[in-house]
Amino acid sequence: MSSHSSSKSATMTARATASTTAATKRCSPAFDVLFFPLASLFTFLTLFVGNWFDSIKATGELGGLYPNQKACEGYRARVWANENVGEPRQIIGISRGQVIVLDRLNARVLLLRDVNDDGHISNENEAGEMVVLVTKEGINHGVAIDFEGKFLFASDPRNVYRWPIEIDDELKMIAERPITSECTIVIESMSEDSVDAVSGSTAYGHSTRTIVISTKLDEMYIQVGSIGNVDSNPYRAGIRRVDMSRLRTTISEPIDYRTLTYLANGVRNTVGLAIDPLNEMQMFGVDNGPDRMERNGLDVHSNNPGEEVNVFDLSKSDVFYGYPYCASEYDLGTDEAIGKKAQFMWTGPNRDFSATHSDEWCRNTTNNKPPEVVDFGHSAYLGITFFNCSSALPFSGNGTFDCEDHHGDAFVAYHGSWNRIPATGYKVTKMKMEGVGTTRKLTGEIMNVLWNEGTYAPKWPTGFRPVSTAFESIHGKLLISSDSSGEIVILEKVNSEEANSTSSGGTSSQPIVTIVISVIMSSVFFT
Repeated sequence: MSSHSSSKSATMTARATASTTAATKRCSPAFDVLFFPLASLFTFLTLFVGNWFDSIKATGELGGLYPNQKACEGYRARVWANENVGEPRQIIGISRGQVIVLDRLNARVLLLRDVNDDGHISNENEAGEMVVLVTKEGINHGVAIDFEGKFLFASDPRNVYRWPIEIDDELKMIAERPITSECTIVIESMSEDSVDAVSGSTAYGHSTRTIVISTKLDEMYIQVGSIGNVDSNPYRAGIRRVDMSRLRTTISEPIDYRTLTYLANGVRNTVGLAIDPLNEMQMFGVDNGPDRMERNGLDVHSNNPGEEVNVFDLSKSDVFYGYPYCASEYDLGTDEAIGKKAQFMWTGPNRDFSATHSDEWCRNTTNNKPPEVVDFGHSAYLGITFFNCSSALPFSGNGTFDCEDHHGDAFVAYHGSWNRIPATGYKVTKMKMEGVGTTRKLTGEIMNVLWNEGTYAPKWPTGFRPVSTAFESIHGKLLISSDSSGEIVILEKVNSEEANSTSSGGTSSQPIVTIVISVIMSSVFFT
């Protein structure tokens, strides 16, 4: 595995060209005034136009190797599904190779299965490898299967919906045909905000609602993110729980989400949730921190607060995890710095909690449960899953992840920063676990498993932005959804001589674009 590394700037070519231009003989007094604006324009055009061309040209062929990839030693990524999956968000690997996908673009729940075992989902769908189970306007992320009650659940910003489904009890397979029954709203009012915001408006706040079902406790957990960057209180940003028996009965009136008990409160936007398969009494969540953090008037937001991995003890309720009053240090870079995971009172524009909270308050674990792991700020964790080699049916065939190396470890999708310069994230990592049973915990070791080190790194020329991770149940390969590039990538083990190879299906156009713009800029401005 490669060691965890920080993001690299993608502007080396532009800087080198600008430096060469600066050394060129100056022909007029106006040059001194025009040089820096023109150099900035040149850099912008180089990167913007290069990215635009790459977004068109750098694509991977279905079933082929993924372009520009860097994978951990002995593994490689291929395109598993693309044209027909819209904007795939949450994915779930279930029995016999079936995969459930929430397509946000078309507001659908898809059932995918590689029927002919050729390593990808056919775009022509000749073998019936893709089934549209349901379509419901507004559903945008959350999806879950209740095998006990035989229901499919999906969420939009306001509601959780339920459909009856046919399940083979012996094979644990879902019937591979569309669901014709009407849906039922079982939970409502998930976008109702606290008293200082516009009540019920989905135009405010994070809109995804992750849903997870515990088969051990027979409960559902529903996550709702914050209203804004930093709210005035923790009311909305949390995870609530409901007994599945309430969701399986005839529903005359939907359950009001606000009446449900908190599992965890004060988690800003924990989009990724996964129950530990080797200790089903704990659930892990990956949380996205706010922007614009300051300390004593200094802007420290570039690296802080760190993105968090929190652990939720399912035997407890209403545990507070800090938001919005507290934030986790990744690297303050000031004299105040303590180190990763250190807790500080939030300080930044528009929010002042000093009348009721302090650094000391945040560091008191009776007030605030700190995270288990903190990683680079603004990486935008969106998905987490575990590799479990102790399932009832052992993995078979080629490409299976190595059980000795990865059994029980967590795999996390980093969607990537939206406005940080340089960017960070845009990758998948493995977070190492240790211990057995109730002693299982994260070690803090983080290793890259799929990332880009080429042009525009860490961003991908394809627009690849990982959202959700899940293991396919037959071969034990890792599936990774990407909403912005509209595809699902599969990471698999290969022979050492084949690993880390790149596809001819995608190429980077930045060198060509740089040369073209250089010629134009030179002829127009510097002659």
